[in-house]
Amino acid sequence: MKEIYKGIDIVIFDVVGVIISTADLVEDRFVLDPSFLDFTEFLKKENIRKGILSNLPKEWGEYFLKKFNLKGEFDPIVLSGEVGMRKPDRGIYLEFEKRSKVPLKKSLFIDDKLYNLKTASELGVGTVYFNRSGKDKGTNDFQPDYEVSSFAELF
Repeated sequence: MKEIYKGIDIVIFDVVGVIISTADLVEDRFVLDPSFLDFTEFLKKENIRKGILSNLPKEWGEYFLKKFNLKGEFDPIVLSGEVGMRKPDRGIYLEFEKRSKVPLKKSLFIDDKLYNLKTASELGVGTVYFNRSGKDKGTNDFQPDYEVSSFAELF
């Protein structure tokens, strides 16, 4: 197992931009990242849980979970539209911690927005910047623990 998972009990995923990719925000253009399912199998073999923390409205979250048959794969699922907070608000990360019953310091968060990862890191969460395009290499004020352009780099 890679060093990245040492002491990690749960991997937290954002939805759009990480699990689901799109060329534009047209409903029928959303696709499940092809290497995502292989990655989730890897996590299952390593006994690492999976959770979702997303800024989606409740209806969109339910739509994506149903469309891609993901609902049973993640626990907990925390959507901003349900809890009234959005990343990078510290409260939404603390709500995830409460629901998962896993200390944030034993979590690894994969997101495509550096500002969301910065707040997570300040709370002790390990961070992975999912930079699918490879264009934005980060900012000077925050560097994530890891940067990848695909799930294949994570296992």
